[in-house]
Amino acid sequence: MLSSACPHPLPPAKIGKEETQCSCCPVQLAPTANHHLHSHAVIFLYKHNVKMKTSPEEQFSPETPHNTLSSPLGRLVDRNGYKSIGFAALFVIFASAVYFFLASETPNGLDKKAGKDFWECLYFSVITFTTVGYGDLTPLGWGRMVVALEVVSGLCLTAAFIGKIASERQSALLLLIYTSDQQRRLAEFSDEMEQFAIALQEKPAPETVLLERSGAFLSALRSYLVFQSHQGRLADFGNGSALRQLYRMMDKFADAAGSLLGPLTLTPTLEEEVLMQVARLDRIAEIMEKFHPGDKRACAMIREMRAKTGKLLDWEKNGVTVTRLALVLASVPPKPWPKHFHKGASEALKISTGLYRQCLDHLKSTGYV
Repeated sequence: MLSSACPHPLPPAKIGKEETQCSCCPVQLAPTANHHLHSHAVIFLYKHNVKMKTSPEEQFSPETPHNTLSSPLGRLVDRNGYKSIGFAALFVIFASAVYFFLASETPNGLDKKAGKDFWECLYFSVITFTTVGYGDLTPLGWGRMVVALEVVSGLCLTAAFIGKIASERQSALLLLIYTSDQQRRLAEFSDEMEQFAIALQEKPAPETVLLERSGAFLSALRSYLVFQSHQGRLADFGNGSALRQLYRMMDKFADAAGSLLGPLTLTPTLEEEVLMQVARLDRIAEIMEKFHPGDKRACAMIREMRAKTGKLLDWEKNGVTVTRLALVLASVPPKPWPKHFHKGASEALKISTGLYRQCLDHLKSTGYV
C-alpha cells in the first residue's frame, strides 16, 4: 500500500476538488482532472523523468586512481620479479649474439671476421651486456647501434636485479606493515557497512540524511578500494579474509536496500536515493571482481551480490516503482477514459504498454484512480 504521508507524490484518494491545500503540510495542491498532486511532487516528476544511477561526479569517475605512488617505470620494475628480469637479460644477450653471427659477412658485424664463430659472438655479447668491454673485438657499421642498445639494456636490467636483491628484506617488512594497516581499514569499513545495513533494516522509511551518509561512505569506500588495489596490491597479500568479510556486509546492505524498495512505501526522493546507493554498490563489486582472478570464494560472493543489485536495477528500469506510479498517475485523463488512452500515455512516458497497465492496476487497487 502506498503511503500518503507528505511529501509523498500520491495524496490520499479521497480529497475533494474544492481543497487547495494539504491538510498535513502547508504545500499548495495542484489540481488535475480527477486527483490532486502536491506542487513539489509535480516538479519532481519533471526533474526526475530520467533518473541518474550515480551522482554526477561518479559518472566520469575512472577505475584507476588519478594519483600514483610511483612512475610507470617504477611500477613496471615492481611487477616483474627475478625470473622476468633474467629472461629479459638472456633474450638481449642471445639476440645480440645472433645478430653479429648473421652479420659476419657484412660490414655491419664485428671486425677481423670474428663473427663467423657463434661462441665468439656470444662472448662479445656477454662482455658488452655487462659493460666490461675488453676491446679485443670491435663492432662495425650498424653493429655499433646494436651494441649501444645492448649496453643500455644491460645497465637497466642489472640495476633492477641488484636493486631487488638489496631492497628485498625492506620491501617484505614494509609489505607486512602495510598489509596490517589495510586489514584494519577493511575491518572498519566492514563494521560501518554493517551499521548502515542495520539502520536501513530498522527504519521502514529511512531519513534522507542516512541515505546521504551511506552514499558518501560508499563513494569513500570505492575510492579506497580502487586506489589500494592498483597501488597497494590490496587483493594480493593477506587481505582475502578481510575483503570477504567486507563483501558479506555489502551483501547485507543490498538485502536491506531490497527490503526497503519492495513494499513501495518510500517517497520518490527516498526511492531514488536507495537506488543510487544500490548502483554504487554494484559498481564497487564490478570493479573488485577484476582483482580476484584466483580467489574463487571472493568471486562467488561478488557474483551473488551483483545478482541481487542487478535485479534491483532491472526493477528500476522495468518494474512498478513509486516514481513510475507518480508519473502514471499524472498522465491519467479524467473519466470516462478514452479508448486505448494507455498507448499514447505509455509512449509519452517511454515505457511499455504492459508496464503502464501494471502501474494503472496498482493505482486502481489502492484507490488513487
